[in-house]
Parts: sequence; structure tokens; C-alpha cells
Amino acid sequence: MSERGRAIGRAVALGPFLLAGVLFCLPWVEISCSGMKVGELSGVELAAGMTMPDPTGGRNAKEIPGDARAGLALLLLLLALPVALLPTRPRTLGLTLVAATQVVLLLLVLVALKAGVRREGMGVLTADVLWPYWATLLCLGAAAVFLGNSVSFGRADPAPRARAPVPRPGAAVPHSFHPAVVRQATTPVAGAPALLAGGAPAPSVARGFCPRCGRQRSGSGAFCGSCGQRLS
Repeated sequence: MSERGRAIGRAVALGPFLLAGVLFCLPWVEISCSGMKVGELSGVELAAGMTMPDPTGGRNAKEIPGDARAGLALLLLLLALPVALLPTRPRTLGLTLVAATQVVLLLLVLVALKAGVRREGMGVLTADVLWPYWATLLCLGAAAVFLGNSVSFGRADPAPRARAPVPRPGAAVPHSFHPAVVRQATTPVAGAPALLAGGAPAPSVARGFCPRCGRQRSGSGAFCGSCGQRLS
């Protein structure tokens, strides 16, 4: 793959995480007290914590601590940047794990937030989840599914083993590949003449033995009757 293709692959893989980073800065939750809007919390504020003003205008401001799960999800967004610089397969696998972990963390953040508002608000405070939260969840979930499928389908299939051609039933088999000829050619024959250095036949070969299979020459034919070797 060319350098331009790798750059496009990184941009496509990193796109959902950049969009999620923008959505993190938008309001995720709207806090209301007896139907009156008190304030909004973005993903960054959920991670870092904030001070909620007194809805009555008094000085009883509510300190909302940061959620460690939201903080970890925000940290994973920053981690996606160096992961995107890895080679293709480690990058895809790493971003898949990052996106899947973020989805789980954001669902836990929502559950904890609902439980905390219910416990602290005593039925007066309510927390309404706004669309940027759902968009962030959808964006990261789609990235996890897409990248996960890329990991599954990107596995290289093992190279097929080379197989010898199998003749069709009834087709003529070349004489040199016939099983009987191959077996005869690879089986040493008692009393067969040896070859001299350099592959030249011994004098006994010239006197009537085949240089390939060692069978004794029969008649004055130009080819060996056993293996088909041309006889000079």
C-alpha cells in the first residue's frame, strides 16, 4: 500500500474518534429541579467535575465530583491518536479495543449518573440525557463494529498447497509420469550399472543398459522399454 493509501486509512479509522471528541464538549445531561432547568453537563464536565449553581439563586451550590469512568473514556480518546499511527493490523485491533471500551464506560457513566440523581435529588432533581451523549455512543459503537469486522475479514488465508495434476478418468497418462514407470525409475535394480562422475554412463551402460532405470536394453530400439529414456 502506498503512503497516501496508509494516510487515508489512518484518517478513516481516526474519524469517529475525532467526532466523539467534539461531542464530548457538548452538553450530555440536563439537570432540572421540579421541572426548572438548573444546568447542563458536558462529557468533559462529567469527567472533570463541576459546581452546580443553586436553582433558587442562593449560595447553596452543589459540588458535582468528576466520574472516573467518564475520565477514562476521555483519556482513551487521546490514546486513539498515537494508536492511529501504528501499522494497519495493530492499528485496527487497537482502535477496536479503544472504541469498545469507551462504549462500555459511557453506559456505566449513564447508569451511575441516573442512580446518583435519584439518590441525591430525592425526587426533585431529574437528569435528562441529551442527543450529544447518544451521538457519541452511536459513533463509538459504529467504530467498534466496523473496525472489528475489518480485523475479522482482514486475516490472510493460508496459501493453498500445490497439488500435482490429476488426470481425468479415461485420459491418457504420459509415459514418463505413469506410476509404474516412476516406481521403476526410483527403485534401485540389483546389478544395475553405476554412473561415472559428471553423469556419464559407465561402459556397461553403453553396452546395453538404460542410464535412467538401469534396465537391460532389449533389441535395437531408440528408447528404453521400461522408463522411456532415449538411448543413444
